Amino acid sequence: MQRGLFEPTIIYGYYPVRSNDREIVVFDESEGWNIDSNANREPLHEIIGRAKYKFSFPRQRREPHRALSDFLRHERDDVLPITCVSVGAKFSEYEKELYAANEYLEYNMVHGFGVELAEALAEIAHKQIRLDLNIASSDEGFSLRDVRMNRYQGARYSFGYPACPDLEQSQIIFDLLKPEEFGITLSETFQIHPEQSTTALVIHHREASYYAV
Repeated sequence: MQRGLFEPTIIYGYYPVRSNDREIVVFDESEGWNIDSNANREPLHEIIGRAKYKFSFPRQRREPHRALSDFLRHERDDVLPITCVSVGAKFSEYEKELYAANEYLEYNMVHGFGVELAEALAEIAHKQIRLDLNIASSDEGFSLRDVRMNRYQGARYSFGYPACPDLEQSQIIFDLLKPEEFGITLSETFQIHPEQSTTALVIHHREASYYAV
């Protein structure tokens, strides 16, 4: 494998939100935050018109009839971390060269390695978010050196998967994080480029888990 292919990018941000049935309503962070548990912010129906964006999710047909928005508060502001990571464009370029040269075995190995690297970057971003929110558990450690996959509070949800199947809503993440400034783009069919890149909504609720709709 060629050297110098890995050009990692990690982008993440925190946004004030509230849940509204099947929606996560995103407010403009420049207006300030109010996530104090004792604070009484205006009722949601009075401020929903000021929402910057809205994510919408399907609700399960069977019990417990869960929607992703249920893991966030509706009576006051909550925080929604959003991430975008990429291994860089050189991996995709090298894959194309291998495929064109009929080097299919190495092509598959490089592709798989790039996918795993993207997942590792997503785990690092998620660990940093847990550290920032002070929800890292004592048994996973309080350092980025100790990244334990899928053994922590909360979960990451990417569009295209069962809990949030609408790929088109990836555009909201791009509007918020602006990863184009780092060479990460979204196609007309809402596919992310470079290919070994991923975005996610990070839900920090203790009971957040993966489920089918």
